[in-house]
Amino acid sequence: MDDDGNPIINDPEDIDYSGTDNAGGFAAGLRAPPGNEVHISLNLNFSEKQIDLLRITFDPRDVTALSTADIENLQWALYVRNEFDTAWELVSNAVTSTYVPVEDRLDLEIGLTEKKILLRTTLPSTGADSLTFNTIEALQDSQSAGSTFISSRSKLYFTDFNVSFRFSRSLQVSTTMTRDASKSEDDDSVSKNSDRVLSGNLRWTPTPFISSSISMTENLITEDGQPDKVTRNYRLNVPTAPLEKLKVSFSVNHFESFIGDLKTSVGQRYSVYTKALIYPDLTSSLSLYKTDTSTLDSNGLFVDQTSIYSNLKLSAQLLRKLVSDVQISYNRSMSGAERISNSAGKVTLQYRASELLIFTGRYETVFSGPSSTRPDKFNLGMKVFLLHTDKARLDLTSSHSREGSEKVDAFALRGSWDISRNFALTFNGTYAMAETNGYIFRTSLIGKF
Repeated sequence: MDDDGNPIINDPEDIDYSGTDNAGGFAAGLRAPPGNEVHISLNLNFSEKQIDLLRITFDPRDVTALSTADIENLQWALYVRNEFDTAWELVSNAVTSTYVPVEDRLDLEIGLTEKKILLRTTLPSTGADSLTFNTIEALQDSQSAGSTFISSRSKLYFTDFNVSFRFSRSLQVSTTMTRDASKSEDDDSVSKNSDRVLSGNLRWTPTPFISSSISMTENLITEDGQPDKVTRNYRLNVPTAPLEKLKVSFSVNHFESFIGDLKTSVGQRYSVYTKALIYPDLTSSLSLYKTDTSTLDSNGLFVDQTSIYSNLKLSAQLLRKLVSDVQISYNRSMSGAERISNSAGKVTLQYRASELLIFTGRYETVFSGPSSTRPDKFNLGMKVFLLHTDKARLDLTSSHSREGSEKVDAFALRGSWDISRNFALTFNGTYAMAETNGYIFRTSLIGKF
């Protein structure tokens, strides 16, 4: 995650993954402030097994503060490393996502066998609250998983060093160094790697209506028997508030990648995000992105690709306890003579019956593009806050999803207990009923020092 003020996880972060052949994750508590670009790179150790779904869960306290539309508006780009491991290759600039508010989770449909996956999104700069990524799980459809059992073991070592200096009320400089070292073993292989990230940030806030920041991040990855891989990212971000009810944010990114001394990719990304209060109970937001990338292919030639993405979202407070969101998106990618475009729509309703009970409903459809032949999606959900205190939380959720003839009913019980300032205990149990039933139970003891 790129954090303009105090980077916690930088661009990109290799997270070594462990678990069975259909589920796993990483420890909780990765917090991203508003307006920051988030990069999450996964190094999956599953030896040619297909990963159908990436499931992200968020801290329920952050989700309560944010609106459902804020999370549904997150647009995810998906990259993989190609066969020759020369650079990150863009697979999709608009990954199909499904947000289930009653479970505080977001599902990203990927259907890939590549081990190295990079996800990228940008949090709304106008939000007042940060968003904490609790877990990421890689799931495999039961029809493709088979009955093979695979054990995986990982050891991870993490170092984090931060320095920040404020020259004046409006000028601040910060720098961060992190290093990951890991050793992973499964039934087929043993791998060792390390990941070092250096980043610097200069933030200037001359007035309350405009702010600007310049940041640079360098990521060095070393693996046994492989040349070093370096990725650099330079970013200029300018969030503004020209009017009381209008917020506009501009950002420009330049990024480049190397393997050894060989440059494997270079590109730029331009983005504009606006949010306006049209009426007291109606808010609109518009996101525009343009990405130009040149990537070295297996023949030693650079291949240019341009992608454009737009998203319009309207959020309305229909009644005191009823909120509706309507979202329309369009994306287009161009590479050589190839042109691919998609357009989609989504409608979400959320009814807060009380402080302890929330109902949600969602309908999704694809208007045009390669995915337009897919059936529409429906989802109904309920969330009950059984216990919510300063130190303990316990939630029960249920959902019913349908896509064509396929349907899934799921129930989840999640809780957390802040034992002390440094220790927390979490529990997550989910049971799903579909063509094949399945369940996941996880308990974690988290220490922060």
